[in-house]
Amino acid sequence: MSNTDILKKNIASDDFGRLYFIYGEEAYLREYYKSQIITAFEKDGFSDFNMLICDADSTSAEELEGFFDGLPMMAQRKLLVINDLDIAKLNENMKEKLPKLLADIPDYLTVLFYYSSSEYKPDKRLTIWKLIDKNGLVCVIERAARSDLVAWIKRRFKSWNKTISTENAEYLMFLCGDLMVNLISEIEKIASGTNSDEIQKRHIDLLASPTLEAQIFDLGEMVTSKKHKEALEILDKLIKLRYEPIAINAVLSKQIGRLYMAKLALNNGKSEDYIAKLCGFKSKYPATLLCKSARKCSLEWTRKAVKACYQNDLEMKSNIPDNERKLFFLLCTLAQEGK
Repeated sequence: MSNTDILKKNIASDDFGRLYFIYGEEAYLREYYKSQIITAFEKDGFSDFNMLICDADSTSAEELEGFFDGLPMMAQRKLLVINDLDIAKLNENMKEKLPKLLADIPDYLTVLFYYSSSEYKPDKRLTIWKLIDKNGLVCVIERAARSDLVAWIKRRFKSWNKTISTENAEYLMFLCGDLMVNLISEIEKIASGTNSDEIQKRHIDLLASPTLEAQIFDLGEMVTSKKHKEALEILDKLIKLRYEPIAINAVLSKQIGRLYMAKLALNNGKSEDYIAKLCGFKSKYPATLLCKSARKCSLEWTRKAVKACYQNDLEMKSNIPDNERKLFFLLCTLAQEGK
């Protein structure tokens, strides 16, 4: 059983340990688990006395000490939530007192360290981290697995009295990404804007906002299909949408790298399932698209394309101006190499 499964079990049973540390990529689930913990303690009553929620920039060691020492009022337990406290950047007072507090948490107290940034990662070399890891439950809230996410998408649409097939749920994941916090708004937009009881691919295409990666997938397909005018139009659209040229080049480089891996795999008799796993795709849909593109180009072209993308990245970061022009020139180079 994973730590996240243990956390879910604790929430379901309303039986909590003394120390939790929650961080990770999936903001929707992070916030859900945090709110469930807070709700459980609010039900006990007297939350003004038995619950303390504080942020990193307004937390003092003395305030924490006082809360640790005070007994619960008209309840059996207390909750301390500390938001976004970077344990690698503690002030001297906190650096001295916090480890002592965490090493001796009273039976009646639950302490939750919560991190709202998807990018946050603790420094695991620190002594205080080792103390937290030893005495607490560390939950890294990662992106949901494919099957869980498909089921969740179906439930969200059902709440709107809509249905969606597994295939179209996976297409939505491909087009809009696999983070729940982003998918919620897309599901609401599609469901509220569709009269039909069943969500079809055309409804998703009409109403969803594709991620940069999905649009680069489309651009790559245009390049390998030798539809260079369409590829340039997609790039022009991305520029007009104010995506940073370096970001566009980074995603395009990643996609061309995947194309190279797919070509190598196909040449060695590997399946689409193997390629999906190799590229870290959550569903077979993007792997099918990638293999379709890979079959249209030669291994030599993919090698040259990878080199051209990374060369373009170096030039973009060399302080020479006009990165937009470099991107258009890169597409022209790929087109020339494909002849």
